[in-house]
Amino acid sequence: MIRKSVLFIVPDYHNSFSLSNSLRARGWRAAVFVPKGYPSRFLYADNLLRQWSFGDRRGRFGVTANILLSLLQYLVLCIRFRFHVTYGRMVFPPSYEAEFVRWGWCEDDFHIGLQLSRLFGTRHVFIPSGCRDEDLKVRFSQLDGEQMCGNCGFFSQCHDKENAKYIGRARRYAHVRVTLGFHLSGAMSTTPIRYKVLDFDRWTSPNRGYDDRIVVLHSHAAESRNLIPGRNIKGTPIIDTVMERICARYPHVEYRRVTGLKSTEMLVQHQASDIVIDQLFYGHWGSTGIEAMGVGCAVICYLRPTWIHQFRQNFPNAPEIPVLSATKDTLEEVIERLVNDRTYLREVQIKTRQFAEEFFDPEAVSQEFEAMLLGLSRSARQSD
Repeated sequence: MIRKSVLFIVPDYHNSFSLSNSLRARGWRAAVFVPKGYPSRFLYADNLLRQWSFGDRRGRFGVTANILLSLLQYLVLCIRFRFHVTYGRMVFPPSYEAEFVRWGWCEDDFHIGLQLSRLFGTRHVFIPSGCRDEDLKVRFSQLDGEQMCGNCGFFSQCHDKENAKYIGRARRYAHVRVTLGFHLSGAMSTTPIRYKVLDFDRWTSPNRGYDDRIVVLHSHAAESRNLIPGRNIKGTPIIDTVMERICARYPHVEYRRVTGLKSTEMLVQHQASDIVIDQLFYGHWGSTGIEAMGVGCAVICYLRPTWIHQFRQNFPNAPEIPVLSATKDTLEEVIERLVNDRTYLREVQIKTRQFAEEFFDPEAVSQEFEAMLLGLSRSARQSD
């Protein structure tokens, strides 16, 4: 097994591809693994490792055959890659854990593939993909008078019994659990570290002119935001209403709301925009905000004060945050100032690009990430 070898299991949008490229430049064997069913439009590269499969086989025999094939592939990956960085719940390879639990053979956080990986000395890094991977619903529902959970389209599908199982699995198998440094989990110990990077050869900042038009962009994933009518974690209906009023008052403002685009198409949209509205309820920027900062857009996003305080404590040397915080009540005011004052707009755009170049710098972040990986003990996992 090559000592400096890392596999990113499930892409974290652009980040897994950019970080793997940076690590390869530092002499690592690095690859991105895409499980079956991962949306192809979110892929940023074609040089991927894909899940082995006999096809969509039905019945007990067909399902079992695919499970055994995935387990075999996973063991091969354990031989090839010493470090596994999993984005989101640790569910690969698929298996029959639920039945094992029902039969009383193991605890509900047990996973046969992860258990076998210990035989190969595999080091696991767990990166939560969202709130339910990081903490329990009962804690998140207390934030902002239930504004966060109260606007989530997944609310009825989010159950703490299931959340606790997967958080328990991360506690059981992950040697380190990495977070962005905003939320302090009450369900597991975590390590805040910079791991988000941007490939600035691709995320280029266009030379924005001073023509009459100002483009305001908002994007969301259609299939995941409105499972419950009236709930939308990004606040899209509110943003639409505010922008309708803004465009009526200011003819030079153009509002674009896009959904379902490929990642490469979103990059083009960001480069053609002046202002990007990320979200109004979650509490910190996500991949949309990072990519928008990378191309020098002014970014509007609700920043929860307690989370920003925690972020600054975790990253005291981080540059000043250029993201403009807005709630559903202040969004219109924040946008109006930007579209009425082009000098101010340009100042914000310059600051966002500078923040991105420093905080998401691929060379600096990959160096820190490399040090974390090499520092992992063979046997010790992060204690709780």
